[in-house]
Parts: sequence; C-alpha cells; structure tokens
Amino acid sequence: MKRSEKSMLAFAIIVGLCGGCATLYKSSQVRIYEPGNVTIKNVIKQRNQSIRIEYQPLSETLYYSPGVVINTRKREISLKIIRAPTEDAPVVVMTSTEELQKPQRAGLSEIIEVRNPSDKPIYLLDAQGQRTLIYEGQASPN
Repeated sequence: MKRSEKSMLAFAIIVGLCGGCATLYKSSQVRIYEPGNVTIKNVIKQRNQSIRIEYQPLSETLYYSPGVVINTRKREISLKIIRAPTEDAPVVVMTSTEELQKPQRAGLSEIIEVRNPSDKPIYLLDAQGQRTLIYEGQASPN
C-alpha cells in the first residue's frame, strides 16, 4: 500500500470514528427548543407522585429531542427540552439538582414522567429564557 493510500485510509478511519462520537455538554450549554416549537399535549398527575407530560417538538429532519433536562429546585421544577442534530448523541453533564430523562416515543409525541412528591409547579424553559407554567401544583409557598 502506498503512503498516500495509507494516509487516506487513516483519515477515513478517524473521520468515521469521530463522526460517531458523542458531544459533551454542560446542562447550561445544550440547545433547547425555541418558543412555539414544542407543543405540550397533555399533563396528567399520576398516583405515584409523578407528573406525566406528553409533548411534541417541531417535526424536523435534521434535529430531534434526545431528552429533557429536569431541574428540581426548592419551590419549583423546570424542564428544558433538548434539541440536537440527528447525527449527534449529546452527553449532558448535570448539576446536583438536575437529571436527564430520555423520553418514551408515542407516535409523533414524546412522554416523560417527572417525580414530584411535593406537588411543585412545573415550568418549561425555552431557548429565549422564557418560562411557561405547564403544571400548577399544590405546593405551599414556603
């Protein structure tokens, strides 16, 4: 094998390996959906102290929702629906108050269950930093 052929083969292997690599993000760095690009279809309080949320992100061929960053704070829970390129498998590094949940698929919709034993309000955060209340909760204002 000629030197140029070996170089091309090595380059092809490196590109192939890196093309499948996951991108590492801090939870504050992930891309999330713009306002209006996610529809909350259903929010149901479950008997097991969780909230079942069915949502539908904008249908796109080059992007998808690999998961939701759930941030549980003292008085509320906030959600960020991640938007990632289809060729990317983001690895998200969480803070101590956060968790990443991969949704279950239900047709065009996606479903997550958020543990909420204190029945806190749940907000959806969008890419513009706007908060939308999606579950009112019954938590005391303390």
